[in-house]
Amino acid sequence: MIREGVATSIVSLLRHEETTLDMRCNSTFAIAELAVLEACEDELVAAGTVPVLVRLINLAKSSDRSTLGSACRGLRNLLGGKETTAVLAAKYGCVEPLLAIIDGRVGRGEEAEVIVEAAAAISNLSHHGIRFQSYVIKHGGLKALAALGATTENEEAMFQVVNLLAEFALEVRWHKAIVSANGLQTAFRALRLARDPEVVAEASRLIGNVASTQKARSAVREAGGLVPLIDRLSKCKSFKEFVPAFDIVRALANVCGDGRAASDALSLKDGAAVILRVYNAQDAPERLIKTAFRALQVLAQGSATRRAKVLYAVGIQVKQAALAGHPVKRLYDLRQAILEDIETGDRNATAAMPESLERLSRASVRLINSGVTNHGRPNLQYSRRDSGVKDASHPQGRSQRAAPQQTAPRGQRITDQQRPYVPRSPMKAEYLARKSQYEANKFRSTGRVVSVTRNCRPRQQPSGMKQLAEGRAAADVEDYDALPRGNEEELASDADLRERMLAREADGNMVQDFFEIGQVLGKGGYGSVFMAKDIRSSDIVAIKRFHNSGAMVDKKAVKEQNIWKGLHHPNVVEFKGSFVGDNGSLNLVVEYVDGLSLAEHLSQYSAFPETLVAEIARQVLSGLEYLHSNKVTHRDLKPANILVDSSAAVKICDFGVSRSENVQTINPGQQHMVGTPWYIAPEMVEYRPYTTSVDIWSLGCTVLELATGRRPYHELSAMQVLFRMVEDRCPPIPSHLSTEAKDFLTACWIWDPQERPSARDLLRHPFILKARKFSDSSKQSSATSTPENLVLS
Repeated sequence: MIREGVATSIVSLLRHEETTLDMRCNSTFAIAELAVLEACEDELVAAGTVPVLVRLINLAKSSDRSTLGSACRGLRNLLGGKETTAVLAAKYGCVEPLLAIIDGRVGRGEEAEVIVEAAAAISNLSHHGIRFQSYVIKHGGLKALAALGATTENEEAMFQVVNLLAEFALEVRWHKAIVSANGLQTAFRALRLARDPEVVAEASRLIGNVASTQKARSAVREAGGLVPLIDRLSKCKSFKEFVPAFDIVRALANVCGDGRAASDALSLKDGAAVILRVYNAQDAPERLIKTAFRALQVLAQGSATRRAKVLYAVGIQVKQAALAGHPVKRLYDLRQAILEDIETGDRNATAAMPESLERLSRASVRLINSGVTNHGRPNLQYSRRDSGVKDASHPQGRSQRAAPQQTAPRGQRITDQQRPYVPRSPMKAEYLARKSQYEANKFRSTGRVVSVTRNCRPRQQPSGMKQLAEGRAAADVEDYDALPRGNEEELASDADLRERMLAREADGNMVQDFFEIGQVLGKGGYGSVFMAKDIRSSDIVAIKRFHNSGAMVDKKAVKEQNIWKGLHHPNVVEFKGSFVGDNGSLNLVVEYVDGLSLAEHLSQYSAFPETLVAEIARQVLSGLEYLHSNKVTHRDLKPANILVDSSAAVKICDFGVSRSENVQTINPGQQHMVGTPWYIAPEMVEYRPYTTSVDIWSLGCTVLELATGRRPYHELSAMQVLFRMVEDRCPPIPSHLSTEAKDFLTACWIWDPQERPSARDLLRHPFILKARKFSDSSKQSSATSTPENLVLS
């Protein structure tokens, strides 16, 4: 067609004034179609197509929409070709009429398709270089395009706008013009509204390109650019496709190069957790993983607090990955890389590795008080421990009761008959005021209080074998029905609540307690944990509230409280009571531990020194010895279920999957595999009969993780771990560990459960005894160096 001179004929037809409207429309459409072909560009330009198309666009007011749309599309296709064509189009003044169509200066509202073609023509012209971009800016192109992006609902038009602005943003010289034209707000709107991933990717690219300099990063932060980026990334359901996650993560990395923006990302929207979800996605392409890795490193740089927050988020992701059965090697590698980035002598470097439990507990106080944990935990004060393991009472001191509390000797369980409920008399006002001064600094009330009323007469227990069997058959229902009921109400003054207590308890048959509900400490699949204050004693406690989602959940919850109650040991979180809430959900009132779990601590370090690991293991063994002597098997011992309080006491918590010979299980007589795969003993995997020694195997896995920073088989998924644990018969032991540590792990991982040492036996192991000697000597040296122990001659 071109060789036969068709292009010249069509252009001549368009130039003729007597050409009919239909002929002009068809001719313009033919040129637009020919302009798509790269081979036709030279012939069309030589025939004078460019000035004709510009003339038709200039006559937008009198042209029909079909002709105008074809003229814009034809010019768009030609401008996508050679630079000489772009020079010719600029010479004939193509920018002004195109912008008039975009911003509505033609005096009529054009169809979206026409506006899209006009915007695309401007975009193709600008892609030819800086001088064309300067020409567009000179004629107000950025403001017109940004205004279009701020109002249009057409995603193709939105794509053309953000794509063009992203190209402009590649040049630092245009950043100020883009910000002044509200180009960033256009990108934010596209992130919020667009469904097309290509539009989201271009909007993110625009923000990331603008944020390539420090001054522009500040502008993006002040304009609120972090929120739409993080929100959009959090809505991505899969990362198998490269777009748009790659551009969003890269934009976040650029914006967070500004320290204040990085802090905002970590505190306002929990950006680290969102990016970690991308980084650890099993279906993410390698390039996306590397980009997320870089973004997380940027977040962690320049501030010890930010670094600690990122590492803490990594620890949470490790926990979530374990629950999902995914390998965690990638997360461990990220943690190691962040820790290796710390330069020697950096004033922002992370605190030194703790050598003792006292230093570890102080580290937890620093983390909580600096807001690293970001889970509603209050500010803490460090409580120094005099000697040995602290008492299980509250670190700030528990209020004294009117009647002495009966405690069981070590290794014995307290029953309800041994420890009946005794009404507590009100404390002296001076003591309560002095004690609550510290509590007020860390407790944040929600303005709600739970009133719990119970009959103080103990329930009649079944006697005889037949009655005992019948009682066990309905144990869950009876225990649940017998629990006191709690009613939530508006908070009144402490004086009014204590007056109500005395009135209810006047006859000696009823006991009433009030718990003021505080902030949420954590949430999980089982329910939520709240901080609460016991109005009677001003003690801070934790309330574990289960979801009321079915009978099986209720049975598990009741079983947990039946196992937990009566346990009283310094290395076991203390159970204080339970009640049923307004909606029928079970609530467990337990000791509030003012510290972090070992998993949370380990997230801040590559590993713990062996002396610290051994001291932790000693206290855990002490708690296990007590549990096992009371016929309780924990069955899910791991760093996440071991807490360290502010006075350096180690406490075992979470009895959700525990088993006790004194409490009926949900399916009696069956061997169940419960717990976390990386810590499960092989006899449970093979459904063989097992004893309390499964906790010893789990302790070995925990000790290995504390000493190396990595759990056994961390590179494998949950299902792969179960097979390897049985196949290998013993997890691999690193060669760099000491002889005592290797021997301790070997003892914990003896294949035959009957030959595996007990907790009492392991307390006498050289690995534990060596740490005990180190701990005792460090305490003596610390004591002799204090001013109180110096004698003046």
